[in-house]
Amino acid sequence: MSSSFISGNGWTHFIAAGSEGWEAYTATGSNTSQGVSARIGAYNSNDNSSVSWLITPEIDLNNNTGVTLQFQTSNSYADDSSLALLFSNDWDGTTSGIDAATWGIVSRAYITQNTDAFSNWYDSGLVDLSCGEGSTYFAFRYTGSGNANEDGTYELDNIIISAN
Repeated sequence: MSSSFISGNGWTHFIAAGSEGWEAYTATGSNTSQGVSARIGAYNSNDNSSVSWLITPEIDLNNNTGVTLQFQTSNSYADDSSLALLFSNDWDGTTSGIDAATWGIVSRAYITQNTDAFSNWYDSGLVDLSCGEGSTYFAFRYTGSGNANEDGTYELDNIIISAN
């Protein structure tokens, strides 16, 4: 498996705590159907805390109607770690402004759970993004439990943002 931290194309990658970040990776072996995906995990990292953000480019919800998001997630023994989809209407676009911004949870998106079958890919469903207004950012935030022996891995792929 080869990997490197995700950067570019208007996406913001930020490691808020710990040493682990979102990686672009290509799986080897039997789970290669996805091609290149994004992956985050803090297992055996020795980090007391792990928080890593992957934030979309700004999406203008004033000039685009019916904006939706779709994606797929998988996990490798997520255990005590979690992945959430968040949105912000007031983030200033800087990594230093992430903590100061107001982030709400997009609860309508399905994100794989630790109880789901290991390594299967799960669809988020068609997620209506009307929770945001004006210039909005959407973020995938990984949070570890603080026990690096119990923090697993999440994979993210096939992200599609579309409008009517």
